[in-house]
Amino acid sequence: MDRPWRRSFLGYSVSWHKRQVRLRIAPKSLRAYLAKLRPLLRRSRGQSLTTTIRKLNPVLRGWANYYRLTDTKRSVEALDGWIRRRLRLILWQQWKRTRTRARNLMRLGLTEPRAWQSATNGRGPWWNSGASHMNAALPKKGIRPPVSGKLAGYDGPASESAMNRRIRNRMYGGVRGRGR
Repeated sequence: MDRPWRRSFLGYSVSWHKRQVRLRIAPKSLRAYLAKLRPLLRRSRGQSLTTTIRKLNPVLRGWANYYRLTDTKRSVEALDGWIRRRLRLILWQQWKRTRTRARNLMRLGLTEPRAWQSATNGRGPWWNSGASHMNAALPKKGIRPPVSGKLAGYDGPASESAMNRRIRNRMYGGVRGRGR
């Protein structure tokens, strides 16, 4: 026996807000879901962003459909922001060289001085994935992980986003040969 807001049932928990009882996602379920997402969003997977999103979509949609009855959005929005930042981190890691980062940031709408300053800032990928230059180049509206089509208040397919646009990223010494 315990208070209802301290217990969980089928992944849901209860919260009390403004004299109303609301369903929320149980903290234990959120931790388990994050543990399930981490291997899919590791930065050393060696896959394209499109492949990562394709593998992520069924997991996110299934989770969103299961928890669509929740009334609280705070935990879903926090998870949504974390997924968006991880996708930006993967993209930043794939743009390995400074010149590639600057060129791609300019293609995504940043001015040349700001793109070069951002590409040469010397900070790590996690810092850059949450920095203002990545948010300006790949805004929240442009990156739509389908985690919360019904939960966080927006809908639309993830394939229309700026994140899924093909950006040429040629590496030297790859399959095509040196410098072509």
